[in-house]
Amino acid sequence: MHTRTLTLSKAPLILFIIGAAAVAFSLAVMLVRADTVPTVETAILNSSHSTTTTAAIGTVVHDYVSVASTTGPLPEGTVNFNLYANTQCSGSPVVQSAVPLINGIATSSTTTVPATGLSYLVHYNGQQDVYTAVDGACEPLIPTAPNTSITTALSTTTSIWAGESVHDTAVLHNTTAAATGTVAYSVYTNNTCTTGAVSAGSKVVASAIVPNSDTLQFNTPGTYWWQAVYSGDEFNAAATSTCLSEALVVLATSTPPAPAGTGSISGKKYNDLNHNGIKDAGEPGLTGWTINLYGTVKEHGWNWWRGFKWGFWKNKEVVETAVTDINGDYSFSNLTDGTYTVREVPQKGWRQTSTPPPPITIKNSSSIANVDFGNASTTSIGSDRKDIREARGQRDQGRDRGRDVDNDDDDNDTDDDDADGNDRHGRGLGTQINTKVREMSSTILNDMFSGKFFKRDD
Repeated sequence: MHTRTLTLSKAPLILFIIGAAAVAFSLAVMLVRADTVPTVETAILNSSHSTTTTAAIGTVVHDYVSVASTTGPLPEGTVNFNLYANTQCSGSPVVQSAVPLINGIATSSTTTVPATGLSYLVHYNGQQDVYTAVDGACEPLIPTAPNTSITTALSTTTSIWAGESVHDTAVLHNTTAAATGTVAYSVYTNNTCTTGAVSAGSKVVASAIVPNSDTLQFNTPGTYWWQAVYSGDEFNAAATSTCLSEALVVLATSTPPAPAGTGSISGKKYNDLNHNGIKDAGEPGLTGWTINLYGTVKEHGWNWWRGFKWGFWKNKEVVETAVTDINGDYSFSNLTDGTYTVREVPQKGWRQTSTPPPPITIKNSSSIANVDFGNASTTSIGSDRKDIREARGQRDQGRDRGRDVDNDDDDNDTDDDDADGNDRHGRGLGTQINTKVREMSSTILNDMFSGKFFKRDD
């Protein structure tokens, strides 16, 4: 009996196995490649490590990144933090390179927020044979300005002639580079910027730049104060300029101009708290007082033959005017050699306690300082007069007691001592009276000089 053996060809089976393996390998490769690009998540953190998209200028922030994969192993390797000085991730960045990932996380060093804002762009450098390199999204940080301020400056000097025109300029400080809003310019007739307001225009701010005010013509002599008010915007605080920082003096057209030179006169207007006519430590300056500079003295004395008129001011004119600043200081500069007189313009409710300064001579372009004026509130004048009356009464009583003892027939030494003591007491009170009288005399003389009591001899 013959047995017949059937033999299958091995070639097709081998081909089948190879094909199946190729398909499986292709699927595995596809699955691995589908996870070779990890996810990169970033956030900007403030000093409290809280996520933020805005921050005040000058504050500190840093960046955070997390690199992850949904199916592959935890990413390893390094990242680069690219820091830009704008909010668009444009231009040339400052790069913090090769910061290692720890458990898939890394943080940048801190940086200070500029007025332009900033932005971060994180780059993952990849992991060999596992993950490819990839960038995160641009992270903008918008700056804010909670401490905005504004300063102003006139288009001319601080004094002009009546009929001349002036405009104001303003500069914003501590703002973002993209600050918007408006600035309203105004002119006032008092140094607190509350009365007589005249608008000099409202101007639109763009990129933190403030346009100039409208031009105003000043026809009435006097002192005026400018002020600018910034509205602020979403990221910048509102701000107002200091009223006292910008005074404009308008002079009558008949007043001759001050001569040009290099000499100067300066001083202080102060609150004479103890009424002694001397600038003592702790006595504050008085702001917003007008100080006049007069030309050369031409005549002194009394004009008896023309009536009771004081002729001291004849042929003297105001050549320049200054307004005391926030510290009570004033100054006149660019003066030629010559003789000048400085006087304050009295204000209601105050009296001058210091002696009016004598004529001042500028020689060889000299600088004369400490030409000070002391004033005290007039609310104390009544009490001063009462003090004088009481002092006179005590002085007279002391003298009377001295005379009584001297007339006593008793030669007791104790009585003599009492007499001497009472007499000294009377003389001491007399000295106090003389001091009070000198203070009041100084006030009267100053009022005479300023034309308050006597008409100027024209």
